[in-house]
Amino acid sequence: MYSRILLLILLPIFGFSQAPQKINFQSILRNSGGEIVSNKAVSLRISILSGSITGNTVYSETHAKTTDAAGLISLQIGNGTVFSGVFSAILWGNAPHFIKLEADFNGGSNYVLLGTQELMSVPYALYASKTDTSVFNLANRFVGKLNVTDTVFMLNPYLRKTDFPLGTSTGNIQYWNGATWVNLSLGLPGQILSADNTGKPVWLSTLPVIITNSVSDVNPNIATCSGNISSDGGLPVTERGVVWSINPNPTISLSTKTR
Repeated sequence: MYSRILLLILLPIFGFSQAPQKINFQSILRNSGGEIVSNKAVSLRISILSGSITGNTVYSETHAKTTDAAGLISLQIGNGTVFSGVFSAILWGNAPHFIKLEADFNGGSNYVLLGTQELMSVPYALYASKTDTSVFNLANRFVGKLNVTDTVFMLNPYLRKTDFPLGTSTGNIQYWNGATWVNLSLGLPGQILSADNTGKPVWLSTLPVIITNSVSDVNPNIATCSGNISSDGGLPVTERGVVWSINPNPTISLSTKTR
């Protein structure tokens, strides 16, 4: 009766045109006494299980191999005699996958289970081959995220018909007004993007210019101060005045305002 110590070496085979449907696999076989089974013809059945160690077999194939002097067998999963399933149809990214190894040490088809081991890392080329990264698929996924229903955009993903409004001229900016997206035209050279008193973005010709004069006639109970708004920056002034306090660094919210 034979058992084995299983050594997995999983190496993706790389190519530049199309992902090859193979995984390198190696195993050392030993008998129940721990002795290497060397130079012996064996039959192997390798299965890919999905989900768990007792999951469904999504692919299975057989190999006829001869161990070397060290008891080593080498093969390529995906390159054997297909027993069931289609190797290229395995959905590697949908669930964990496990490799089950069975053997007949007399070279026949009376397979004995040697063990099952999780495939801890799916070869990238095989995973990528099951992921559709085409322009049309990415456009469809983009459409789904934005709830786009325009059939023209669906047929031509290079069009940009989405839930956002179409611009009317180069440089349009879009902002959310609380209910929908709205276009804001590009400002003129030198203008500054700011917000009005309702929170909507607006273009200002310049920033407001305020000149504050020095405080004079300071007495225990009175002081004289003044200032001037020489430019409103393009928006009407809604409030003006002087902020003062008996503490340093007065602010509008925490200090007294004189209008």
